[in-house]
Amino acid sequence: MEAPMESSNLAVTSALASAAMLLVLMAGCANGGPWTPPGQLASPGSAPRADGAGDAGVPTTDGAPRAPWDASRDSSPADDSMADAPPAMEDGGPSDTGVGRSPSNDSCAAATSLVGAQGSRADSIDGAHRDSGGCGTGPDVFYEIDVPHRAVLYVDTFGTAFETHIALREPGCSGLPLACAGAACGTTQSQLAALVEPGTVIIVVHGTPATGAEPLHLRWELARAASGLNTEVFGPGVHSGATTGTSAMSATCGGGAAAPEDAFYWTQCPGEARSVEASTCSYATTFDTVVHLGGSSVDVCADDDVSCLAGPLRSTVSTTTVGPGVFIIAVDGFRPEDQGSYELSLNW
Repeated sequence: MEAPMESSNLAVTSALASAAMLLVLMAGCANGGPWTPPGQLASPGSAPRADGAGDAGVPTTDGAPRAPWDASRDSSPADDSMADAPPAMEDGGPSDTGVGRSPSNDSCAAATSLVGAQGSRADSIDGAHRDSGGCGTGPDVFYEIDVPHRAVLYVDTFGTAFETHIALREPGCSGLPLACAGAACGTTQSQLAALVEPGTVIIVVHGTPATGAEPLHLRWELARAASGLNTEVFGPGVHSGATTGTSAMSATCGGGAAAPEDAFYWTQCPGEARSVEASTCSYATTFDTVVHLGGSSVDVCADDDVSCLAGPLRSTVSTTTVGPGVFIIAVDGFRPEDQGSYELSLNW
């Protein structure tokens, strides 16, 4: 009678084992899928599923406990994306404007070359850093121009949608800027004109801390300067001086104006037109003069003024100048030996 009792005990044990296995399987399904025992890899070809809000503490496929799920880290708990990963750093590193990629001319050493005596261009400076001080408060970009002769360098940023400052620097950009200009002509853009000697000049344009995607509009011009004085003027007036030395400028009249010269220059705003007259008709002028005006697509020249009561060898030139740009008028002489004292009357 004992044999039947052993058979009954085995049947009960088997039933209990089956029930335990069923509970394990049901627990795995309740957590979103089949459970793989610790230390055992998932079956080949099975894709890992996303962590869910109920997965905290449930073992992973390598046996390590899961970290608690943080709903603030992902937009959707079912989306196992790269949302938690830090953004990749783009070329150029972080910038003052919060954009990863920097412009190619974001440093003095990588300044963009400006080619020609005059020109214009539009560049993005979004993502630029601030690399130089002493002018402006925002990020800056760099340009370089080779000056072949003594000249008045003119630069403006009219047409740019954000505030700018312009600085001139020596190569290497060390020390303080040679010149700095901010808001001009009732705008937040900049206009600068300065006498420069032969060599390389660095032009630095500063934007605002957040320039956005709007381009920087840059216009430049090199106007040949006089061998003598080059004086910036800001209104009509009478100027006196004396020429000496050798010639640095030529003209389309007066035998080419082969004498030494003094010059006076000024800038004008966009759309601004002036009726300009410049004359050496004065008893204070002691030599045969030539007066010529150039810059910003203007080139006019005057030799003898037969209506001048002080003598017909004095000169008077008149024209209309239209901005933006720089304009430079020279008091010159007909022959190399035609030099000395003069008085120039400048009106507009």
